[in-house]
Amino acid sequence: MLNFDAVMFDLDGTLVDTLADIANVGNYTLAKLGQPIHEIGAYRYLAGQGARWLVEHALEPDQQHLVEEGFEILKAYQLEHGMDLAEPYEGIPQMLDELTNRGLKKAVLSNKPDHATQDMIRIKCDRWTFDAVWGHKDEFPLKPDATSAIAVAEEVGVEPSRWLYLGDTKIDMETANGAGFHSVGVLWGFRDEQELRDSGARTIISHPMELIDLL
Repeated sequence: MLNFDAVMFDLDGTLVDTLADIANVGNYTLAKLGQPIHEIGAYRYLAGQGARWLVEHALEPDQQHLVEEGFEILKAYQLEHGMDLAEPYEGIPQMLDELTNRGLKKAVLSNKPDHATQDMIRIKCDRWTFDAVWGHKDEFPLKPDATSAIAVAEEVGVEPSRWLYLGDTKIDMETANGAGFHSVGVLWGFRDEQELRDSGARTIISHPMELIDLL
């Protein structure tokens, strides 16, 4: 058993299952641009590194001149339809209840735009109070740069060594380790166990309530 005072969560693929919505938004954008769409599974690897990155990599290499137009289409459509189907993963409500009961600090850090992250937590996780909710802000680099994670830790007032960080991708594990957090890879999200282990996950869990055993 380890001793921690706070837990930081990635959003998409960790707290909330947003894959269908990400695919819907991405494919709407591609269709508006007159480009071929992708199967939903492709978005497991297109999500997680910001909206512009998604558009860049969803487009064919010879269609990169459409990135900025696509980025604007995606942002507008995401505002209206970015959480039509999204729900917390099974076991997340019980886990958040237990963390609340134990008095641990809770934070969210996502590469999703800040306004979309705030809206998602406000609407889909409204039962719980988080000490900080950060999406991507222009003044901070995207994860896996750890600058924003360290800034959240400072805002909450908990030293990096006292944080658990839960995420489902290589980006998250690199962020956590770069910030000096204990990195926890989750298997219910968008990526597989091998990616998480290869990117430095210190702990792997397959159900949200397994987090409680680490406390």
